[in-house]
Amino acid sequence: MTLPRLLDRIDAAARLLGARPAALFLDIDGTLAPIAPRPGDAEVPSAVRDDLAALAEHLTVAVLTGRAVADARRMVGVEAAVYAGNHGAEWWEDGHAAPALEAAPYLPALRALAEEATRRFPQRAGFVVEDKGASLSIHYRLAADPERARADALAFAREAGAPSGLRVFEGKMVVEVRAPIDLSKGTALARIAAERGVKAAAAVGDDTTDVAMFTALRALRDQGALDGFAAAVLGDRTPPALVEAADYALDGPAETALFLRQLAERLTA
Repeated sequence: MTLPRLLDRIDAAARLLGARPAALFLDIDGTLAPIAPRPGDAEVPSAVRDDLAALAEHLTVAVLTGRAVADARRMVGVEAAVYAGNHGAEWWEDGHAAPALEAAPYLPALRALAEEATRRFPQRAGFVVEDKGASLSIHYRLAADPERARADALAFAREAGAPSGLRVFEGKMVVEVRAPIDLSKGTALARIAAERGVKAAAAVGDDTTDVAMFTALRALRDQGALDGFAAAVLGDRTPPALVEAADYALDGPAETALFLRQLAERLTA
């Protein structure tokens, strides 16, 4: 499936997002920031941060990420943005990170699992264990044998998480463990759209968890609640399901940055 390039439709996108109460829903890693070998090495370019700050004066800028919400806020650095972390299980509210009420009962089990994963998967073996409070990620990008590392991480996550009913997901060279609750980037998008009266929206993401964001936008569009589009940021290991759920394509974070720059130029002119 070949998607049309979003940059070829920038004028139409600007008209859509500039005319009504609008929102821009954005992932971070692989979308705003290039994928890094270690999560802590990833950075959102300063020019992107500046354009997001400019856009936040004209529409809702919402950052929906699998990262911990405090980490997301530090990386993006736009005070006026809305932040939902841990795939919708954590929000930045009243100056601090707040887990969703549904996630709270599972935090002790996730913490214990993170401690065990840190012992089981050391950095010297090419793993990076990311304890995000309301979820856990085991990255294996740096492992000498990624397929074996993936299998080991999956087996551990499924076995150790089973007694607490924790759910296991996969992303780009990462195994994630989350609470068994029906929260996602999609529910986060729907919540923000409803709370802010959004009538036009764009969603931009690059990985499997962004499919829920795209699907939620499409559902609201089909219901007539808003108009909008989803853009898949293409790169290594782009999930086919993401492409199928998208309306347009961007070629990597560099084109995301160009889209934001051109959009900001049009909306702030």
